[in-house]
Amino acid sequence: MKNWNIKYRILFLAMFPVVVISALLSILVVIGGIAEMDSTLKSRGMLIARQLAPASEYGAFSGNREILQALSQALMKEEDVNAIIITDDRDKILAVSGHPSHFDYKSAGLVGVGQFDSTGKDSLVFAAQIYQNKNDIDEYGLVDYAKPPAADKKKVLGRVYVELSTAATQQRKNHFILISITIGLLGFFGALLLALRMSRDVTHPLLRLLDAVVRMTHGKLDARVAVDSGGELAKLEQGFNEMAGELQSAYSDMQERIEERTRDLARLKDEAEKAKASAEMANQAKSQFLAHISHEIRTPLNGLIGFLGLMGKTRIDDVQQDYLNICETSSRSLLAIINDILDLSKIEAGKLSIECLAFDLGYLIEQCILFYTPSAQSKGLRLILEIDRDIPVNLIGDPSRIRQILANLLGNAIKFTHSGVITVTVKHLDGGDGSTQVEISVADTGIGITDEQLGQLFQPFSQGDASITRRYGGTGLGLAITRRLVEMMNGTIAVESESGKGSRFTISLCLKEAGGDTALLPSRPVESQVVSTHFPLPGEEENPLPDQLRILVVDDNEINRKLNLILLRQWGVAVDEAADGVAAMAACGRQHYDLILMDVHMPTMDGIEATRRIRMLQEGGKQTPIVALTANALSGDRERYLAAGMDDYLEKPLTEEALRKAIEKWCLLPPLGVQDAGKKEEWTVEEYFPDSPHSDLPIIDAELGMERAGGCRQDWLASLRMQLAELPSCLDSFETAYSAADLEKVEELAHRLRGGALYCGISALEIAALRLEVACRNRAPDVADKLALLQQEAESLLTLEASGAIPEA
Repeated sequence: MKNWNIKYRILFLAMFPVVVISALLSILVVIGGIAEMDSTLKSRGMLIARQLAPASEYGAFSGNREILQALSQALMKEEDVNAIIITDDRDKILAVSGHPSHFDYKSAGLVGVGQFDSTGKDSLVFAAQIYQNKNDIDEYGLVDYAKPPAADKKKVLGRVYVELSTAATQQRKNHFILISITIGLLGFFGALLLALRMSRDVTHPLLRLLDAVVRMTHGKLDARVAVDSGGELAKLEQGFNEMAGELQSAYSDMQERIEERTRDLARLKDEAEKAKASAEMANQAKSQFLAHISHEIRTPLNGLIGFLGLMGKTRIDDVQQDYLNICETSSRSLLAIINDILDLSKIEAGKLSIECLAFDLGYLIEQCILFYTPSAQSKGLRLILEIDRDIPVNLIGDPSRIRQILANLLGNAIKFTHSGVITVTVKHLDGGDGSTQVEISVADTGIGITDEQLGQLFQPFSQGDASITRRYGGTGLGLAITRRLVEMMNGTIAVESESGKGSRFTISLCLKEAGGDTALLPSRPVESQVVSTHFPLPGEEENPLPDQLRILVVDDNEINRKLNLILLRQWGVAVDEAADGVAAMAACGRQHYDLILMDVHMPTMDGIEATRRIRMLQEGGKQTPIVALTANALSGDRERYLAAGMDDYLEKPLTEEALRKAIEKWCLLPPLGVQDAGKKEEWTVEEYFPDSPHSDLPIIDAELGMERAGGCRQDWLASLRMQLAELPSCLDSFETAYSAADLEKVEELAHRLRGGALYCGISALEIAALRLEVACRNRAPDVADKLALLQQEAESLLTLEASGAIPEA
């Protein structure tokens, strides 16, 4: 039924009850009629036998057979009477009429009136006894017939048997059944015709509606149906026509809007093309501007680097020399970044040209290898050069750009390789047509690159992932510039890498020969020796006294490490430093320390994991006290750090008093003295540092910064300057992490920034970083608001710096 159409469903619903009721009624009528006919036949048989028995009393009493025969013959005229038998009380036949069937009347044992079953199926036998009545005689000698005789006064004279034929009754039964069936069939077909008529009245309008719907689905929205039905169907037809009209009207309106939107899109496309052209012009202007401004910035920076070098040759103390080294390193890093930006800007502006000069490729590569040998030695790396014998001496190309390409690849190889070998291979291939095909490959055994990172490897300002920038630094411009330079020299660059096993960068260049003899270079590997050297910190003695206290400071933030070193060295403490947990483990393996100050949040390996591993290294021996350092003051952090194996907990920023008490507690020393106490000075500059426009806190709290720097104005300003220098890149990292929905990274960056701001007295920024850190940890819905507040506080700080209100160190 589920798949029947509506016509058959209506017929079924209409006919099923009619058929069931008609069949039941017909069966009941037939059964009742047949039962009535049988009952009538039996009643007639009983009646005839009951009437014949009293009438035969005299003949049976007197033995007059003629009278009995006459009675039986007279009854044979009755309908359905087949035979009559009259017997005496000894079952001797007195009279017989008709053709009786064979039945054993002698064994009837009948008392009163009853029915006999004949041996055949076509007749019924009824019997009744013939009694002689002995009525009472009144005083006049008459018989009293009004008074029924008593039962004990009856005498059986004989019996009468009446046999009735069932043939006529059976014919009447058959005729009755036939009539009943005929009437039932007539009723069924009448109901069927009526149901068909009704279903047509219902389904015909529905089929017309269905046809109209199908036409509308094929786009003929003008389809309508005639309203010629009655009742609800008429309302349905009217409603359909109204709906179709509304759809047609809506479709027309939609078509008009689509045409209007199409015109708008065409207009917007024209505007977008114009905007694209303007943007390209603006981008070109930007590139030209960057090319010019980078050059203008590089000129004074080169002067700064030069004067820093001259200052290093003057008489300065160890602390000043340490600061000078930091400034010189930062200046050179800044110069490298500006050079990269300048090159990229020139390339995008189309102002970078490739020179054609004669040069010795083998000598150029060898000098570049020698330049990077000290960097490789400082990390314990082997640097190997393998070059073909038949490389021509004089080739035509741009030696400075080839040197830049090789320097970028070698610098990356050394940066991302912690142990193993870096191999530079130069092969000479036959280029034909007087040209030389050179293939230069740089292979390392470093951290490698995943398949996902390879796709964005040569994009500007892009590195493998965000953690690489954090751990290794860099702008992500080196490989982008390298690819552009290789393509400008009509070469190709390819990379093969496997994560954790190293990378191989291969450059193919087609260089023309300048003529002359070829260089017969011996096949010699130029190797760097693996040198393990110890560079003592400024002011640190090579061989500290046996009774001198030695402390390891572990912190990934250089500002924090520097300030902790300043505080500890004031007390004559020998200090070693490590930038992460891995370096701390290595230091503990080489040297026993009286105390370890361990930062909790660090890259590569955090303080908790480093503490666990140091405890494993020291298992069974003397264990070094480890004091946790963190800017976290959240609930449960202290218990978590102590459960990891740390002995104590100090909250950043460290104060002299708190640090001194921790050393006295865990190193079991008397109160420590302070060296160079004369460096402390009172200095108040509240008028230079106004309150933040976004909070009630000062942008910079000078007195708090001085206190946390041990009262040394120069140390505090140096730390403040370092924090300000890192702030722009830190804001970029915030933006990148939040755009990637990496709240864990945002929390980590906020924690780092908060740690640096704590030590420098940057109160407003420190509180904003704390709020952002807590919001990220709790996955609060207002993380974006907290990040915006932090960015505003940072902009206020940078604006204050640009105004010149912050003194130089």
